[in-house]
Order: sequence, then structure tokens, then C-alpha cells
Amino acid sequence: MKQVDKIISTISFEEANQIIKFQDIYKIMSGNPNDKFAIVLKKKLILLVGLFLPLIAVIIYVQSNNDPSISTISKIIASFSELIIIALMLFFFLKTSAKFLEYYSYKNFCYMFGKLIYISYFCAGLGMDNGNYLTTIIPIFLCLVVFISLYYKIEKNIVMDEINKLFKREYKTSTLLTTMLKLSGVVVVVIIVGMQLYRLNKSWLKGFIENSDVLNTNATISDIVGIFIGIPLLMIITLIPTFFLFDANLYMKGKIIKQYSEEFRQEYDFTKEEWYGE
Repeated sequence: MKQVDKIISTISFEEANQIIKFQDIYKIMSGNPNDKFAIVLKKKLILLVGLFLPLIAVIIYVQSNNDPSISTISKIIASFSELIIIALMLFFFLKTSAKFLEYYSYKNFCYMFGKLIYISYFCAGLGMDNGNYLTTIIPIFLCLVVFISLYYKIEKNIVMDEINKLFKREYKTSTLLTTMLKLSGVVVVVIIVGMQLYRLNKSWLKGFIENSDVLNTNATISDIVGIFIGIPLLMIITLIPTFFLFDANLYMKGKIIKQYSEEFRQEYDFTKEEWYGE
């Protein structure tokens, strides 16, 4: 988010010092003091969970050499994509930061893993082509481009909105993107409720679908409705990691503290060892 970082760089230390208090600095350094597990341990657990899906996908495609329904090109592309995701996960896990940014870096790590796990799920579909790899690969790659672009735009939007609130700026933000992010939280609730309702009524629903003349005879209409509902819904679902894991306030304050690290260290009388971990 180079544009956001450029905007943050225009905030002076005097302005920042009026907004950022000791509690903010402590949170960015250490997080919640009541946490039972150390940040290092939590990162290791998240790494293990995050690696599960891409590793399983790679193993499945490596072992499917004798499956004629999946082209070799698809298997290579899918496996390579998953290996890139694994490499990125390991990179973010091994990436270190100064002690005063420990919790801030951990939260960014969690968010990156949330996005990578979601993207890994889609990359796994690259190898499911039923013999025609272009019909699968092209739509999935287009979806991935849209997802990455959407993440960038929504992150930029909510951080700029936070800057407007705290520093009385008037940068333009998108109401549509803000609404989409809020809807992603609603979708989670709807999915959970829907799963419970389906579990309780699946036999009735199955019979209704099988006996429905409208659903069975108007496939084209159903497909069109599915496209107009499915695509916006997919974009909203894509934002679930952002809704739960991206803290715009923490991101902005962490960037400012990093920008004026020495000034804040002196302001609150931290030693260099306490601040940088040297």
C-alpha cells in the first residue's frame, strides 16, 4: 500500500504524539498481557495449520500421475502455485522485526496467512480440469487477480478512513468497499445459520429440489441468477480474512511508530535493548 504509506509519512511526529499513547505502543509491542501463549508459539501453530492445505494439494497432484482426467499441465501449474504459497508462508514466518513491533508484526503475519489459505483453496482447483485445462485455469487466475486487487483496495480504503477519523483528514474513501467488508461479517453468520438449518432439514430440502419443476426445467435462468448472485457473494466471502484479521487502526499506528521509532523510544524512555531487542 505505497499510496497509504506515502499519506502516513505526511503525518508529523507532533500530530502522531497527540494520538498515539503509551497504551498503543505497549499493544504494538506486546499485545494482550493476558494471553496465555507466547507469540512465537502461536506463530508456529498458525504455520502448521496454514501449511496443511497447500501441502495436501501438492501431495494429491503428485500422486495423481495415472489419472487421465487431469492434464499434466494443470497438475504442474497447481503444484507450482501451491509451492509458491508454501514459500510465502515460510517467508512470513521467518521474517523478523524489532521488538517494539513484535505484536504488530504478528497481527500482519496472521492476516497474510488468512489470505494465503484462502488463495491456496482456489489454487488447488487449478488441477481439476477434466481434461480441458484452459476452462479451469483461466477463470481461476482471473479470480485470483480480482481477489488480490480487492484486498489491496479494501485495505487502502479502511486505513484511509481511519486516518480521516483520527487525524481529521478528508481523503476520499469508498462507501461501497466499506459496505462489502461489513457484509462479509454478515455472510459468516448466514453461512453458520444456513449450515445448521440444512443439517436439520436436508432430507426435506433434497426432496424439494428434486421435485421442483422450476429448478429442473429452467436451468438457464438458474445459471444466470447464480452468476449475478454468486460473483458478488464470492467477492464478499473473499473479504472474510480482512474482516476478522486486519486491524486498520493497529496497522496505521504501527506504521507511524515505525516511522518515528527513535522519537517514540525517547519520548517514553525505553532503552535501546527494550525497544529494538538488541
